Amino acid sequence: MALDATTPAVTPARAGGLRRLLHSPFFWAALAGVITIPAIRPLTRHVPAPPPVLGRLPAVSLVDSRGAAVGLEQLRGAVHVVGLIPAGDDDAGRRRDLFAALRTLGARYARAGVPVRLASGRFRPGGGDAPRLALVDGRGNLRGLYGTAEPGLDEVYHRSLHVLKEARGR
Repeated sequence: MALDATTPAVTPARAGGLRRLLHSPFFWAALAGVITIPAIRPLTRHVPAPPPVLGRLPAVSLVDSRGAAVGLEQLRGAVHVVGLIPAGDDDAGRRRDLFAALRTLGARYARAGVPVRLASGRFRPGGGDAPRLALVDGRGNLRGLYGTAEPGLDEVYHRSLHVLKEARGR
C-alpha cells in the first residue's frame, strides 16, 4: 500500500496499540526504573573508611622484588604490601604460594597504575604461622593482615586503595 495524502500515517490499529502502551502501568514502571536506577547509583555506593592503624610493623627482615634488602625506614612515604613468611618456615610450597600471590597482586596494581610497592620478609610467629600479606602505610604503620588466597588478595587490594586515597587527602 503506497502512502499518499489520503492515507493516514498512523493507522487506527497502530494508534490503539500506542494508546494501550501509554496507559499500561508496566510501561511507566519500566520507564521509571530505567531512569531512576542509574540516577541514584552514586547515592547508594558505600566506600568504607581506610583500615585503622593496628600498630607498627614488627621487626622483620625484608627484601624487595629484586632481592635487595629493605629496611623499615625505606618503607616510609609509600604504601607497601609485604608478604610475610614465619622465620622458621622452610616449606617451599608455602613460599611459592606467597610469591605467586605477590606477583598476582603486583600485576593487578600495574594494570591499574596504582603506586603500591611490594616486599617480602620473615617474621617471628606470634599468633599463627601461616604466610600472610601485611598492608603498611607510608608512615610504617601496620594497617591489616590478610590471607594469600584470592579473597585475601581482593581485600588487601581494595584496602590499599583506601589507604592511598587517605594519604593523598592529607
